[in-house]
Amino acid sequence: MELSDLRKTSMEFRRLSSNALRAKYDEGNLHLMRLRHYIEGCEYIQGIIEDEIQGTEIDYKSEFIISDGGWNYFNYPVDHGTHMKAVLDYFYELTEQDRDIRGEARKYRCSSNQWNDIVRNFVEKLIKPLVDFITDRISMDIMTKEQRNNTGTNINQYIDKNYGTANIASGNINSSNEYIINEVERINELVSSLKVSVEESGCKDASVEEFLDDLDTITENVNASEPKMVKIKKALRGIGSFIKNLPTAIKTSQLIITNSEELIEVARKFMENFR
Repeated sequence: MELSDLRKTSMEFRRLSSNALRAKYDEGNLHLMRLRHYIEGCEYIQGIIEDEIQGTEIDYKSEFIISDGGWNYFNYPVDHGTHMKAVLDYFYELTEQDRDIRGEARKYRCSSNQWNDIVRNFVEKLIKPLVDFITDRISMDIMTKEQRNNTGTNINQYIDKNYGTANIASGNINSSNEYIINEVERINELVSSLKVSVEESGCKDASVEEFLDDLDTITENVNASEPKMVKIKKALRGIGSFIKNLPTAIKTSQLIITNSEELIEVARKFMENFR
């Protein structure tokens, strides 16, 4: 795959997996089904999975799922490929058709008695290891591709309204573009994580919607060919105001504050490239 295609795949997979991990109970297995369809339709991700699980065998119903004291537990195999095979078999059975997965989710112990928490607890325990594995492999392939593309190339980058034009010659690399790409990827990761944290926080304050709008404004602009700095700056001010007034007692508040502060820092570095 071309580097641009890898980055697109990374963003699409992160978005779909994030939606699946924070699914609401009344959505059934909709987001899980969308994630499955994406995985099955992406030859590149299929290749990653097939390489990992090739030659593995496991009966997930008897070896991966363990019942004890009226609750189900996951018996994670030591071999990573076998673990991924068990997750996929269970995941695919859950998504054969549109269904309410509350009945399956409530078989697994959860610290909360709220249906959204019960469903997310189950989904996270099941597919997060698979999501992390695929995400890590994509990131590694992006890094490898970047290194190969940069070998033997000297790039003098001039930043204007977009990511700039490049004069290319053989030799060493001298490029601001590489830093911008890394910053954009990190911003996208932080925004996805913050959306999950806000959803899990249980905070119902009206400022939450404004905070989510500010996050969308940032991702929309940093991924645009001509990002609007004024909109990013305004969104960052809104985010700063939100975390300053965020009650520390709410669930995930510290994680929201930490990730928001990093987002502000990385976004400011991103903007410095356009001065």
